[in-house]
Amino acid sequence: MEPDYARYLEIDEMGMLSTVTIRDDNTLAGYCIDFITPSLHQSSNIISVNDLLYIIPNCRRQGCGKKLLQTVHEHLVKRKVAVHYLAMKVDYPFEAMAEALGYSKVEYNYRKILGE
Repeated sequence: MEPDYARYLEIDEMGMLSTVTIRDDNTLAGYCIDFITPSLHQSSNIISVNDLLYIIPNCRRQGCGKKLLQTVHEHLVKRKVAVHYLAMKVDYPFEAMAEALGYSKVEYNYRKILGE
């Protein structure tokens, strides 16, 4: 990864970034970063698109991810977000937890690295 920290800060200053963390004994155990924007398809809705969701390995399958997402939901509702789009890596699926929290699968995404 090569995060563009300056761009993240710029987006945050625009009020379009959501960062929620979870801690285990004051140690960072995970985070969820989302971009918040008016929907281009339904202009009356504000949406949140997940950029990163990470739970440290020793906190996985212990309820940390569920607790983190519940906190994210509370935070997004306060920001008047109508829809939260959640992404997950194929190598680290958590579909059962997402569905238990009320998410539904709405699309598949594929990627192709160009220019190689």
